[in-house]
Amino acid sequence: MTNRIIDFIVRNELRAAQERLEKLMQIKAPEVMIQGQKRIVEELLAGKIKVGGDQELLQCTFETFETKKGKGGKVYVQFDNGIKYFPNAKYGRFVTR
Repeated sequence: MTNRIIDFIVRNELRAAQERLEKLMQIKAPEVMIQGQKRIVEELLAGKIKVGGDQELLQCTFETFETKKGKGGKVYVQFDNGIKYFPNAKYGRFVTR
């Protein structure tokens, strides 16, 4: 089964955003924080996400991936086609070959 890289990123970011929203609601965080997180979830549900780097790579397909640690212990995802996705890069999400 092949997936597009952008779909993989959106799916994983959405799951994390929903978990964060639930946690914020559980601890009764300030309403402004909850509303901000709801907006993020809504954008991800609509498929909107900002990723830096080579945008054409987001449309590539992959079959497998593995999670690795880079310099400084930061986690990144390497797909079987040689593309790397850095969710916590210095200036935000980033994709490269």
